[in-house]
Amino acid sequence: MPANQALRQLQQDLEANPPVNVVLGSRGYDDAADDLRRLNIGDELQQEFQRIAREAVQGQFRLLEYEPGYKPDDREICWIDLQNVPNVAGIVQRVLQFQEVALFQQNADGFLDDLQYYALFARTAPRRSIVLFRKTSPKLELGRGNKIAAMFQAGHYDKVEETVFLFDRSVDCWTDGRYMFIVNVHNFERIFRYFEELRDRAEATVEAVLQRVPVANADEFRAACTTQIRFMTKLAVIASKPYLATIGIADIRRAIREHELPIEWRRENGTQKLVFDPDPGRRWILLKLLDDDYLNSVMTRLKYEVNSKIAQAVQAD
Repeated sequence: MPANQALRQLQQDLEANPPVNVVLGSRGYDDAADDLRRLNIGDELQQEFQRIAREAVQGQFRLLEYEPGYKPDDREICWIDLQNVPNVAGIVQRVLQFQEVALFQQNADGFLDDLQYYALFARTAPRRSIVLFRKTSPKLELGRGNKIAAMFQAGHYDKVEETVFLFDRSVDCWTDGRYMFIVNVHNFERIFRYFEELRDRAEATVEAVLQRVPVANADEFRAACTTQIRFMTKLAVIASKPYLATIGIADIRRAIREHELPIEWRRENGTQKLVFDPDPGRRWILLKLLDDDYLNSVMTRLKYEVNSKIAQAVQAD
């Protein structure tokens, strides 16, 4: 089933107001796996979460395949096939096994100290479920931080001793177990440790690019692309592009000439190589060139540098 059909099915399923459960996700600095706990919730809170889930997915959206760093506009949603992101799929599958998740009781073991997100879980059919994720923090618990929580009871205010959560009415992404639909890319990347994974494969990614694109000062290029998050993100996008396997030096030369880019060439051992300029004002030029960010308008014949682009879009009915 393609992503647009999966989204329509998901919207229909949540229109029926299926029961919604809540899972909290905690992650310490050195934790290899998230610690999940489920909440027992009452009828009124159940209805609130049903409404939040239903309204979050309503409407017509322009679907765009997820690309790291892309920021969806209003009524745009990025999607990603979970088969291609096992780290994300692993967390989703654990939430989908809701009955096996331990019940949250109190914070005796410091679970809330490393709270990262919560998830709304809905079983919509015997073989269909939906999970909606929201990035949060330990501040989800009322009274955390420098503020004191007080409640009016029996004619006076007193400190709240019980655990009280403050949920908001937004979600960052949702999934049917096959596709993840993303409205807040930044929070999605934080929930699922995107940048940690990016660091883990940064060296392999830069080597893959260097095998196709000769760079004279490869060590400087490698250092920049394996230590700076924005460079890692940009390089991951470049490495995923099919055209990287087909472009040649002639293509790169033509783009540099047409857009008058200040990129130097250096001959080493009889081979022409690009020079990466680490200067803060110019270091992005080479990465933008490799990401095909310099375009020509067919209509006006003007030349543009784009901030983001999507090769193909699918309209959800």
